[in-house]
Amino acid sequence: MSDKKIITVFCATGAQGGAVARALSKDPDLHVRAVTRDVNTQKADKLKSLGVELVQCNTSNPASVRDALSGADGCFIVTHTDFGKQNSFEMEVHEGRQIADACKAMRVGSVVFSTQRSSRVLGLQTRHMDAKAEIETYMHDLDLPLTCVMVPCYYEQFMGLFKPEKIDNNKYILEIPMGTTPMHLIALDDMGVVVRQIFNNWQTFIDKTIGICGDVLTIRDVAAILTQVLRPKTFADKPLTVNDYRNKKDFPGVSDWANLFTFRMRVDQIFNIHHTKMIHPQMKSFEEWARENADTLHNVL
Repeated sequence: MSDKKIITVFCATGAQGGAVARALSKDPDLHVRAVTRDVNTQKADKLKSLGVELVQCNTSNPASVRDALSGADGCFIVTHTDFGKQNSFEMEVHEGRQIADACKAMRVGSVVFSTQRSSRVLGLQTRHMDAKAEIETYMHDLDLPLTCVMVPCYYEQFMGLFKPEKIDNNKYILEIPMGTTPMHLIALDDMGVVVRQIFNNWQTFIDKTIGICGDVLTIRDVAAILTQVLRPKTFADKPLTVNDYRNKKDFPGVSDWANLFTFRMRVDQIFNIHHTKMIHPQMKSFEEWARENADTLHNVL
């Protein structure tokens, strides 16, 4: 281990952090330190089986965060949005600042942060985007050795947040208020590989913001691919407005997601599939991912 670079990964049992930890664990020259609030979970056990070091950390405790970064050459940071809390924005910004301060204090040499653009330019409130944009500004003010990765929606969200609704035997609809505006998407595992490439080519990417992307599809395109891959199931795009989505759906953060869709439709995005493929040429399209995960998709649906 003494010859290996130590990379600390925050939120390592979450979607992005987990993908990054798994990707880094495949590099024999890296020692991965996975930070989580609870090391006694199935997700934590899976990381441990990959040879990843597990570290329990309370990110609201500065000393705990500094311990997680002790001796680290680099770290990947993604902050958590607790949509169920009224003060989730303030909580996330506080968490991000605590980690940033600890990176500065511990002199971490390379910091990769999963960021987003602020929706406030349109007068919107999108807490998970706005908090990350504010944290990024704070990190720049600290003059951290920083690369920012802007991550779009994941393919995997079509098994979760964007899961198609069953309306009849083998008939499903997708209710995502993007109209004819294409969505930028990526597989979580590919996102992890991109971050690994950034750490391994640090001087190329330092001080850059990279909008990564694996595919660009309308919701109608997504429905057509799912129909082709998952027959006899069929899928259709059911158009609805952002306000319809806000009023019909019932889950914590629905207004934030509605505002995200508004922002993505009204503001030019920086996600770039061409640049991402230059970093990770084996990146999967949505169709390739769907075919590889067809059995899981069938079971989830």
